Amino acid sequence: MKKASVLNSLIVVVSILLAISLGATLMVWLSPDLNPNDPNGNDDPDVETSIVVNSHTLYESEDLAFRFILADVTFKSSQSQQVSIENFVTSQQINLSEIDVYLEDLLALDIDLNDEKHDIDFDFSTTTDEIDLRLFIPLRVNDSETLTLFFQGENEVSVLFDLSTNQGDLETLKGDDDSSNNQFIEEFVEDDLYAIKVVTISEIAFTNITETLADGSTQEMVLPSTARVIGVLVEVQALGQEAVIIEGARFNIPSDNQTSDAFNQTVEVESFDNLFNVPVITAASGFIFFDVYVPTQDIINGVTEFEFKLNVSDQWITVQVDQQ
Repeated sequence: MKKASVLNSLIVVVSILLAISLGATLMVWLSPDLNPNDPNGNDDPDVETSIVVNSHTLYESEDLAFRFILADVTFKSSQSQQVSIENFVTSQQINLSEIDVYLEDLLALDIDLNDEKHDIDFDFSTTTDEIDLRLFIPLRVNDSETLTLFFQGENEVSVLFDLSTNQGDLETLKGDDDSSNNQFIEEFVEDDLYAIKVVTISEIAFTNITETLADGSTQEMVLPSTARVIGVLVEVQALGQEAVIIEGARFNIPSDNQTSDAFNQTVEVESFDNLFNVPVITAASGFIFFDVYVPTQDIINGVTEFEFKLNVSDQWITVQVDQQ
């Protein structure tokens, strides 16, 4: 009886061990293979991402408080991912989606990088595995000979720019001398009082215009859908001891029999300086804004007429500009 009891116990133990072994084998066999090619069981293999610099040019000038690069780059990835301007940040902590202040300073030098001829990608967002981009990359003035540009997306990658080579001529970015290419510079000077120059005229996308009310609060300024906001970049110099102030301005379109008064100092167009009613002690540049109602840009690009009223003169100054 004792032998039979021991034998029965051995049979039970062996059966239990066989059941455990069989169960473990079935669990392994029935478990899904998340990645048969990855012995470590990772969900996805690494995504390979890179930025290739095809060409770049560095620009600097004593008239600018910053340097900047115009770069042609190619973004590549082993799988499609979201690529937008907000993803690009420099080692100097400049996000390429926040560069309006730099473009404004360049406008004061008659350089409009928003012009189609420069073909710069200022605003883009797409899902792709490869895209060619032309980027405007500002730099603060420093002695560094390199700059790193980071892509902060699904994968962070970077590319290094050599700042010791590929120097460009800032003058080549300015408009052509041919008046048919929107090059019109009208300057009026009254000795010992003032000088005022119209530098550029352009339509502005007015996505954010605010107005300060009498009680100090601000509100969005809503314009009709048919309105076009025109920004006139002017340079003003005070040649005497009295500050010069633009107290009034009018935009006349003779071909459309239309006149528009300038936005006053209570109106702010995001990313642009309103020079209306601002005292100019020595020299300054800024915009005078108008809203006009014309069906096409062609009418604005014809013969236009501006009138300015300065505090140092009793007479209105008339400037006729032919952009054709």
